[in-house]
Amino acid sequence: MTIKLSNDEKVEILRQILPQFWNEAIHWREDSWRFTTWVVSSFVVIAGASVYTDKALLFAASILLALSIGSTVYLNKNYRNYSHRMMLFTQIEDALLF
Repeated sequence: MTIKLSNDEKVEILRQILPQFWNEAIHWREDSWRFTTWVVSSFVVIAGASVYTDKALLFAASILLALSIGSTVYLNKNYRNYSHRMMLFTQIEDALLF
């Protein structure tokens, strides 16, 4: 069963949905930048602290590796969620025949 919508109804649907998608896109970008800044700051602190330890290179390398893997997984998960939401918006546009 297909429902015929007028152009005004289609535009109204997009007016209601579009701000939510843009807010999510902006939130994702800001969250990713904030997280990246936190990770880089952690790298700098750990690298500075490793200078004062006996096994500086091994300590710094192991913690930096763990943080790198964790941050990569986190950012990849967020990007996949963001991509999925943008795909949904594209499907909505297609369903409304835009």
